Amino acid sequence: MKQIIVIKMGGIAIKHLTEDTLIQIKHWIQQNYQIIIVHGGGNVIESLLIKAKHPTIKKDGLRVTAKEDLPIIKDALFNYIGKGLASDLKAVNLNVKQLREEQFLIIQADYLDYHQYGSVGKNIQVNVSAIQKYLNQNMIPVISSIGSHQDDDLININADHLATAIAIAMKAQKLILMTDVQGVIEHGTLIKRLNISDVQSKIDNRIITGGMIPKVESAVATIKAGVNEVIIGNNLLTGTIIEGNNK
Repeated sequence: MKQIIVIKMGGIAIKHLTEDTLIQIKHWIQQNYQIIIVHGGGNVIESLLIKAKHPTIKKDGLRVTAKEDLPIIKDALFNYIGKGLASDLKAVNLNVKQLREEQFLIIQADYLDYHQYGSVGKNIQVNVSAIQKYLNQNMIPVISSIGSHQDDDLININADHLATAIAIAMKAQKLILMTDVQGVIEHGTLIKRLNISDVQSKIDNRIITGGMIPKVESAVATIKAGVNEVIIGNNLLTGTIIEGNNK
């Protein structure tokens, strides 16, 4: 079986998609890896919500999501971020499948805590065979950070959490969480390797804060579930490597 690499791209990483990133993805494809790309919406979602006069509130690095926000979030993810990303990948002759409505049969989730966070997902369920079907056709699935709830409503899913769920379900070799910073920074210096046993103390001491919290927590869950390597950084090759206790 071919090895799988899951790449999560944030809004800023997509906006500044570099030639090096595209070349590296092509290189992995040539080496017979299968690639899955998961993306969030970040600034685009925020600007569309502001334009629609919807308040934006974040708790614990997660976007509090009202039901009336969801059509705007879906529009941002499908018609702005995902469409643009797929177009950029196709421009360098990569075989890409942007998931749209079919995604709601592939990605499902429960409510994290409806009272606190609104329509935000947890316990993400991934239809492995559906994603594998695209991989078997030598396609790169481009998956947005949104899914469906058992009551058929849309549900907003943190992109880091979704990438983790997909990496675990697909038994990926590697998960890369691309962001707009080098990785986990402590006192102005990049932490090149971070053991999962040290993560909670760095959160407690406010070294890891804000949107970096769900990234690192996702990385820890991924390592514990048996994925070999997780990197948090602003490119595909370097950053903070999250490692387990057996390293």
